[in-house]
Amino acid sequence: MRSYFYPRPRRAVWVWGTLAFVVVLGAAVLWIGVRGIAAADELRAAKTVAQSLREKVIAGDTDAATVLSESLAGHTNRAVELTSDPVWRAAEFLPFVGKNLLAVGQSARIVDGLAVDVTVPLIPIADGLDLSAIAGTSVDLAPLAAAAPALDKAYKAVIPIREEARAVNADVTLPFIRRAVDELKALVDSTAESVEVLNRAAILIPPMLGGSGPRNYLLLVQNSAELRASGGVVGATAVLSVSEGEVTISGQKSAAEFPLLPAPILPLTAAEGTLYGDGIGRDLEAVNLTPDFARTAELAVAMAQPVYGTTFDGVLAIDPYVLQLLLTATGPVSVNADLVLSEKNVVQLLLTDVYRDLANQQAQESFFAVMTDAVLNAVMSDNVSPRALLAALLEGASDGRILLWSADSAEQAMLAETTLAGSLRPSAEGFVGVYLNDATGGKMDVYVTAATKLGCAPTSDEVGGTRRATITLSSSAPADAATALPAAVTGEGQEGILPGHIRTQVVVVLPPDAVVVSATRGDEQPAVVARDDEGRSVVTMPTEIAPGGSVAVTIDFTAAQIATISGTAGIDFLHAEPVFIPCSVGG
Repeated sequence: MRSYFYPRPRRAVWVWGTLAFVVVLGAAVLWIGVRGIAAADELRAAKTVAQSLREKVIAGDTDAATVLSESLAGHTNRAVELTSDPVWRAAEFLPFVGKNLLAVGQSARIVDGLAVDVTVPLIPIADGLDLSAIAGTSVDLAPLAAAAPALDKAYKAVIPIREEARAVNADVTLPFIRRAVDELKALVDSTAESVEVLNRAAILIPPMLGGSGPRNYLLLVQNSAELRASGGVVGATAVLSVSEGEVTISGQKSAAEFPLLPAPILPLTAAEGTLYGDGIGRDLEAVNLTPDFARTAELAVAMAQPVYGTTFDGVLAIDPYVLQLLLTATGPVSVNADLVLSEKNVVQLLLTDVYRDLANQQAQESFFAVMTDAVLNAVMSDNVSPRALLAALLEGASDGRILLWSADSAEQAMLAETTLAGSLRPSAEGFVGVYLNDATGGKMDVYVTAATKLGCAPTSDEVGGTRRATITLSSSAPADAATALPAAVTGEGQEGILPGHIRTQVVVVLPPDAVVVSATRGDEQPAVVARDDEGRSVVTMPTEIAPGGSVAVTIDFTAAQIATISGTAGIDFLHAEPVFIPCSVGG
């Protein structure tokens, strides 16, 4: 007999199967939700611990830092466990929600790697690197050399972690996850940069401070009252001698004591002659018209060796703002019974007062040298707080006001990757540099402010993807500058410029693939567009500003990408981040 009831078992199986699926799915969602909340709690706790850990390391409390580092690793390990079980990993493939879970899981693993493989192993090193070892004229090189293997290991660990962090795609995640991922990427980048700096320091500092033999460095003190691409005209020089960490200063000479040579001391390339003139090879005060500090250093050493009768192993450049930072660490310094230098007056004295009080150039530069000598001798006394000194040096370096070049090619290759190098970035990085060279022949640049904005230009359909760099220079000189300011400051019109006016050569370095569409300053003055020796496009434009006035140089150009932007210390860069966003037609 035929049965009419056979569908019922199938319907029951379907119903019960669906019900089971819903129960399992609900359980999975609940499981993921509970573990996700717990993982978020662990990561928040890890962030709090990391902040405390940083404070303890800075304070030199390595015992407390060790305890905190173990706590940090515990939180991050737990976060990884909570976001890596089979249920969580399977859910990462679900539409939409999976992208969020994937980003959270990746973030947990990145934070754990940062804690376990980078931060925790470096805590014991902090105990050995006693900052008191850098007080006075002697630096104990042994602890830094001993830390080198651990720092190298941490550096090798942090690089893949940084790449993994950069690869996390949070574009389609929930806003709070996207913000957290962005914060994590910034944290990883800053940590990687710090570890990289420490690793380079462990490699470079011992030999550069005479650990493998005595060395001599040429010290250049740049005067930013008369701008140059690397900071300012050279006002004073000295010899820094180092041996086994012992530092001495000797043989101070002003720039006026260097002869003006009849011909360049080193052969110049055709591009250097076109862009900067042969003065960079004949006059110490012109060597840093080029924005490439490595080339400046080579030329300066060639000029200084016959003057000092010394072979130099490198060049160190600073400016009055660095001296100001150093005085925050040393405290006031007595030069004589009538003059006390402090962080509050040193810049004013060196960039303004000296030209009001001393009419003779040689006297001005001698004063410049004496002031510099007084500050540096105070730095090398035994009373300076090492932590305050280190903070001052780090701030000066990050501002681009401390520059360093080594005659050793291997050392220079490592320095070239740091802000200390002051060199032009490789063309592959999509580098843009904005530099200022004074052409007034005076010391008027204390009244100059400069701002650069880099973005997309409004373009026609004929030229797509055009970028625009706008450099705005303004003068805060008094209206009566021509008569109120000393002749040494205004330049007395010796370069054909009205006293009180400021003439500045704007130099903009673009990537090799860049095509300059236009370069204007609001009048008919043409810009010079040339190629440097690395094939980069370089635009130079003269500007002149009356007291209280301003001028804008606008350069439109096409380039595949812009990844980094840099320039003369003191320029305010107003470009929107990230600078590498492509430009489309119409901006």
